[in-house]
Amino acid sequence: MQAWENWLAVLESHGFAARAMTKPGASEQDIAAFSAKTGIQGELLDLYRISDGQLEPWRSELPGATDLFPCARFVPIADALELWQDWQEPRVPFTLDAGGESLAVALSGEVVDMETGAVHAATLVGYLAQLATSPLEISDDDGVLTWDVR
Repeated sequence: MQAWENWLAVLESHGFAARAMTKPGASEQDIAAFSAKTGIQGELLDLYRISDGQLEPWRSELPGATDLFPCARFVPIADALELWQDWQEPRVPFTLDAGGESLAVALSGEVVDMETGAVHAATLVGYLAQLATSPLEISDDDGVLTWDVR
């Protein structure tokens, strides 16, 4: 998925170890089970084929460790399934922030905020493209870089 690669390249251009934070792709068996249970199809499954979430930055000694989404961690497929089972919504979470909020992909393909229902993009690829072209606000807290979109 080129939009994912472009987004990771943007993070890396700012000094973040984005690709090093990604986990290997989920198995086809896990993806099929996830899709069967949630009803989700398409781009989110494609993303999980590339990367089954990310390492937890706060547990990493890796220089440039970071969340891969704005103030939120890209959760592994097993965690996404658990979150979906807890909420039983017609949208599937794929990020999780420190406060327990998530972004999700609706069955229609839209990227939505699980808390507010606000639509961020019509598709996951569109959302990744938005991120890649958004200005980032970079902060340095005693040598630890963090970012958010402006």
